[in-house]
Amino acid sequence: ERGQREAGLSLGLSATQTFQYIIWPQALRRMIPALGNQGIVSIKDTSLFSVIGVGELVRQGQVYIAQTFTALEVYFMIALLYLAITLSLSMALSLLERKGLVG
Repeated sequence: ERGQREAGLSLGLSATQTFQYIIWPQALRRMIPALGNQGIVSIKDTSLFSVIGVGELVRQGQVYIAQTFTALEVYFMIALLYLAITLSLSMALSLLERKGLVG
């Protein structure tokens, strides 16, 4: 917003304090929804997750399929786990937006 820096300086805050206490919190509230959405898109597009990726889920599923010969059930569970990961992130972001903490 225009004038935010000037307002902070007119209140006697230093440039660093103005950024830290006035500009940065407002910018962060506007950035979180976009960053959250980008994170969800990245997970869906690249199938990477910091702890468990889809590739790892599929590999472990294939090991289990080789032991039990239950391919349909295993792939169904892999799909449910992937859905749970992406939906939980989407719901967390929606909750933040509804509570007015971001956006």
